[in-house]
Amino acid sequence: MKKMLLIGAMLVLGATSFGERVADLGTGTKTGGTKLDIMVRGEVVDQNKHILVVSPITNAGADNNTIEFNFGAMPLGSTSTMVGRFKAEVFKSGDHSNPISLAGSTINVGVVGSADSNSTTESKINLNLTSIENDNNGTGKDLGDLTYELSTGANGNNGLVNADKTYEGTVTATVTMGDTNTGNFHNSQGKLNIAISNINLQ
Repeated sequence: MKKMLLIGAMLVLGATSFGERVADLGTGTKTGGTKLDIMVRGEVVDQNKHILVVSPITNAGADNNTIEFNFGAMPLGSTSTMVGRFKAEVFKSGDHSNPISLAGSTINVGVVGSADSNSTTESKINLNLTSIENDNNGTGKDLGDLTYELSTGANGNNGLVNADKTYEGTVTATVTMGDTNTGNFHNSQGKLNIAISNINLQ
């Protein structure tokens, strides 16, 4: 039975300079503190159905549901590039140990800058980076530009590995800093959309 799968298959892309919570305690004998968020995540599935699972291979975020690029401290006017890899697999819901074959299916991947977009046609997007800290007008300062670009990460053009059971792809993040403003940036606008069609579900 061949079906079209587009099961909310979205992977969040993030570019950030700091990952931890920081509290400035100054010097001398002081008392201070900060906080750390707590999150609970799970899913209830029908074990008789099939699910499309997309996950990072490298540069995984703490929750393993994102690809994170940590560029650290960058000088004004500089450019830096990082590469992340991801995979897509289809499982019968109750068995995540053995993905089914993707041979003969069509896999489309797109990178978008909005959570509302389901496009799988764009292979490259450009985003503006603004500072977390506000300027005198109450908005973030313009720091530079962020580019995401997709490429197939394995086995020529079709990206299938693991006896055609796994699709692997690569996303390259390039940050170019401006010449004027400094500050911290955290951008999570980027998303990867993955759609699979003509897959034989048995």
